[in-house]
Amino acid sequence: MPVRIAVILTLGLASLHSPLQATMLSDSQLYFDPDSISPDFYPMIDLPDLGSLNSHNFAADGDPILDADILPVLKPGAYPGGYVFSQSDYDQIPNVDYFADLTDGTLTTTFETAGVYHVRVQRQSGSAIFAVFADAALERKVGAPDRTGANRRIPEIPDADMYLIDNGDPAEVAEREEILTNAGQYTERVDTRQEAIDKIIQRSQELGRKIHVEIAGHGAPGEASLGAGVNNVPDSQIDAESVQAFQEAIDHYVSEITFFGMCSVGRGAAGMEFLDILASSIGKASAWDSPIYRVDSSHYTVDRNAQYITVQHEIPEPSSFVLAVMGALALLLPVRRRCRHWLGSTSFQSGHSANSTAPPAIDRPK
Repeated sequence: MPVRIAVILTLGLASLHSPLQATMLSDSQLYFDPDSISPDFYPMIDLPDLGSLNSHNFAADGDPILDADILPVLKPGAYPGGYVFSQSDYDQIPNVDYFADLTDGTLTTTFETAGVYHVRVQRQSGSAIFAVFADAALERKVGAPDRTGANRRIPEIPDADMYLIDNGDPAEVAEREEILTNAGQYTERVDTRQEAIDKIIQRSQELGRKIHVEIAGHGAPGEASLGAGVNNVPDSQIDAESVQAFQEAIDHYVSEITFFGMCSVGRGAAGMEFLDILASSIGKASAWDSPIYRVDSSHYTVDRNAQYITVQHEIPEPSSFVLAVMGALALLLPVRRRCRHWLGSTSFQSGHSANSTAPPAIDRPK
């Protein structure tokens, strides 16, 4: 009899100390329809180095978690209204690039691949969405927070004669340079607006023509950093107060300027006015109207419905302009000579009467 009791006690203690079995969420359980999320200021979770920390724990805390969905980055492409999404549109694969297990009301999410993920956590009391930056970052300036939401991968880096890189945080600068140089682009770091002007002029003179300039760094509507990073430093950024002078300084050296790697520079009235000032004499200026995300040192992503705003003005080429002026002068000079001859030999008073003598017909050169 005592032996039997001992066995029962042993089994009971073993069951008390046995670990809880994790419930891995399946692909279908993890599905998060991009149409069911709107851009908003979701709480951000930062995992800057997946090599040292690639998971985040959502504790039960008296309000157990019942379910979870994860939305990764979408593949490049257009997703118009009415588009029917599936996980085949995801740039990352569930239970390969990211995982989630739900154990006793606590959710643990794990990210093996860099990207911007949105996690919807369904608790007993309700649901909430979190933006997880897994070795990724927003290219925004301080004081200009951007809403996050479903975002898509940008397929390629635009070609340019020069990329100016906002020389702010060293780690960020290194990642930008790696993305751009891997895409075969020529880059220069800049710390001030004047340094940007000097390097633009130098590059234009080296190539012997006007150039296409791209700027990569932190931005806000109608504002771009040139060394200030996320901060606001008047001499190290282009803003409403300095854009006109900046445009005039680079006018003769630039045919196109774009703010590809910057958040929301082209957004709203401030963004349109900013681009219009630059394009008014340069010819063409472009920028995103939404957040742009830098993903490790490999690529960029943007909001699902982001627009790349371009403002363009017709600017005559210098040679065409000169020829047009010379042609006009050639037509006017003979006319002026004949008019002087007629006026000198005929009495003419201001105004006309019934007896006024009309000037002789002038044969214009063919």
